[in-house]
Amino acid sequence: MKRTPLVLAAICLLLVPCALPEIQTAQAAQPAAPGALLPPVSISLTTIPSQLPPGGSGIAIVQLVDVNGNPSPAKQDITVSLYSSDPAVADVVQQVTVPFGKSHAEAHVEAGIQGSAELTATADGFLSGSVQFSTLIFSDFALQLDPMNSQVSPGDTLHLRVRLTASGMPFETPAVVQVSVVASLQGVPQQSVEVQPGASDAYFSISVPSNLSLTTPYLTITAAASGFTSATAAVGLSPQGANPQEVMVGPPNANLTARSAEFLSVSLLNATFAPAEGTVTLSLFSSNSSVVEPLNSQVVLSTEDSAVFPVYANATGTAQVTAIAPGLVVLPLTVRVVGPLKPTLRLSVPPEMRVGEAYSFSVGFYLGTQPVPYGPATVYISSSNAGVTVPSSVEVSTLGYVIGTLASSSTNSANITAVLDGAGAATAAVSFISAPVITPVTYTLRVASDSGPLAGVPVNFTYGGRTAMLATGQSGVAVFGAFNDTATTISVPEQIQPSGQTRYVLVSMGNSTGRAINVTASAPVNFTARYATYYQFRVVSMIGNTTGSGWYRSGTSATYSIDERSSGGPVVYQMFSGWTGSFSSAQASGSTIITSPGSITAQWSADSSLLFAAVGASLAGAAVVGLFIFRLRRRFAPS
Repeated sequence: MKRTPLVLAAICLLLVPCALPEIQTAQAAQPAAPGALLPPVSISLTTIPSQLPPGGSGIAIVQLVDVNGNPSPAKQDITVSLYSSDPAVADVVQQVTVPFGKSHAEAHVEAGIQGSAELTATADGFLSGSVQFSTLIFSDFALQLDPMNSQVSPGDTLHLRVRLTASGMPFETPAVVQVSVVASLQGVPQQSVEVQPGASDAYFSISVPSNLSLTTPYLTITAAASGFTSATAAVGLSPQGANPQEVMVGPPNANLTARSAEFLSVSLLNATFAPAEGTVTLSLFSSNSSVVEPLNSQVVLSTEDSAVFPVYANATGTAQVTAIAPGLVVLPLTVRVVGPLKPTLRLSVPPEMRVGEAYSFSVGFYLGTQPVPYGPATVYISSSNAGVTVPSSVEVSTLGYVIGTLASSSTNSANITAVLDGAGAATAAVSFISAPVITPVTYTLRVASDSGPLAGVPVNFTYGGRTAMLATGQSGVAVFGAFNDTATTISVPEQIQPSGQTRYVLVSMGNSTGRAINVTASAPVNFTARYATYYQFRVVSMIGNTTGSGWYRSGTSATYSIDERSSGGPVVYQMFSGWTGSFSSAQASGSTIITSPGSITAQWSADSSLLFAAVGASLAGAAVVGLFIFRLRRRFAPS
């Protein structure tokens, strides 16, 4: 029941723990106070993700770190050069700048041909960092179907998990995947389950009719999705039990992964599953809550015989999870939790700030000096000085890394604290805040497409010789603070492609059709970047020539066609019999309105009419020749 995302979770960081002799001497001469930020001495490099399919794109995070591997803000703008050992495999931008007061910068990475490459980041006066990146062609896309009940009875609810896999590993889909679920019994309706972007799993339930007549010992469930091999699972069927005598936590054995939330089941039994008499309240306990902790204290069954409840695996070890109800024998479940161990929380803030300016801070998870994928998780942020504003919380994705923004309205220093339930707290200090040079002005950029706001779009912001990049939030908005009456440039990408079948193309940036706008403002200003949504439509056939494949703007019409007859031999032809896929049609040509990615595949059938005609003609010819010979023989035969 692991839910660890493997496709996007491989993040490797190379650190050189020893500094140069000059740096060590300087540290020995000026020991840092406890909790103080040490100056940056080396560069770490992380790619997100570490594997991409050919043609995919990701980011390389360049981060300045101290001798202990902690993120450390730059004392001035730092220019970092980036190199790829094989640009045909991974092409990375050649240069990025880590601005003053920040510890990181992001660079765009493009995946090329299949293979591996080493990316390296260097800067004058810093130890270089490198990371391995690979371009991988995913294959063997398949579904995995896992029942959470080992047996059900009429009137029960069957709980299942469907998982997307690729190359034998959990596959985090970049777009919504619709999974159709069909049960083998009449009276159980077909249903659809959605696996959301960034996830590989989805949970769903099937209600077994209470009036079901048991004619088979098994209930078979089949899950199917376009582009994935289907999966089938079987669950035992049994008659309704008598009054419940036992309560069991299941499945029979469970292996969980540390720092993950999973579901367990609780069932009432009497030789087989037995529905509750009225309402039964079950209290949930763990023999070692530091290993496994039920997230609900109770489960209430009302005429049902089973239910599911969430648990959280805190750390490696073994614990028993038990459900207790008056008068029922308890059958606990032994749960084994395997690694990794819970990581430590690290917080990096700029040591110096200026009133009215926006600065970045970072929150990450580490095991020792290694960053680890951890999440999703909510980290709560607080400031000891109300004049230094921070978000109340930030959402750490499964990548285990998040960037936030803070600003100050006063010159007093502040301690910034990050807290994650169960992982302790981390504190860093903004030790010096200077007054603004001039009154700042706020720039607000809203990024939207045909289908709504676009989150995560990198926005480049340059003013007064400084450059920053900020990704748009969930509402598609990025906000910057700049100096009054200072020439400012705001730019966005010309094209964004979050998945292989969806892309966004820039239509306008403010009042311009270009990707950047230049402005000098003395009051807050608002701009909007508009993108058009395009979807890929594929027309597929193993025979003949097709037209219509390509990228289409959402809401526009795609025209498709194919030759209706294709030669399969001298007298046998393949005849077009219809289209299947995103829609069905018996017409060889037509058009459709594109509102999502789609594809259609041509179906063919053999046409042997010419072969039968040729055989008939041959037989008729043979009969005529035979009759002619017969008459000749009779004519010249001796009388």
